[in-house]
Amino acid sequence: MTNRIQRKDFRRPQVIWTGDHKLKSIGKQIEATQLTNRTIGPIASPRRSINEIVGLLGDKGGRVFLTEGEWVFNQNLSTSKDSIHIVSTSPGKTVFKRPSAKASSTEVMAFTGNDVILDGIRFIDEGNSTATYMISIAGERCTIKNCVFEDVYGGIKVTGGWCAIRNCTFITASGYAIEFSGTASNGIVIGNMIQSNGGSVHLGDNVSKTGVLYNVFDNASGGDVRVSYFADKEIVTGSALNVVHADQVQERC
Repeated sequence: MTNRIQRKDFRRPQVIWTGDHKLKSIGKQIEATQLTNRTIGPIASPRRSINEIVGLLGDKGGRVFLTEGEWVFNQNLSTSKDSIHIVSTSPGKTVFKRPSAKASSTEVMAFTGNDVILDGIRFIDEGNSTATYMISIAGERCTIKNCVFEDVYGGIKVTGGWCAIRNCTFITASGYAIEFSGTASNGIVIGNMIQSNGGSVHLGDNVSKTGVLYNVFDNASGGDVRVSYFADKEIVTGSALNVVHADQVQERC
């Protein structure tokens, strides 16, 4: 009789990924695998900068998995690559921080390529008195999801089309939590938690065909404006579609 194979004296890996045939068509993947010495690698850790990690993906982009840890941004990241996917293996515990000594009006992360995804990152800007955003998105079909924004001036600025901000939490923001600007269109802001000091959602005068739906605000009568948009631009939003008081929704004209 053959004995069962059992694991002994070591814990199971936190995460194991196998090949992703869909991903192979768009670029490289930095993934975690179980090595013969019972460790996990080559998952990206804070020993490498985000600029260096993204540079490893090549021109076609790809997917990066990040461990729990803190990445300090002494300079901003700006890339025009398509299909950059940055994913935390421990959502909320992978921290991107800009120290106060590096306060700047430049966005911490600026993406002009298409099909960018950021998932599960916590953003902190210690120099949050300087008017800027943690993320700017100028490409199409980009998604920011499951992220946390804490002690920032502005959270996310979108100028591209067909972009989604979903299931994020905004704890403290001096400016806008989310801004769609320029001629951004066909976007959606859905399922986010924007706390009392977490900022607001602002859609610029020329933003069109965008939905702000099923988000949770502080819902206080007489409070600050939490959703603002321009009339006659095919915007779908309002107090009936979000947890927000009617007088906190502003339709500009």
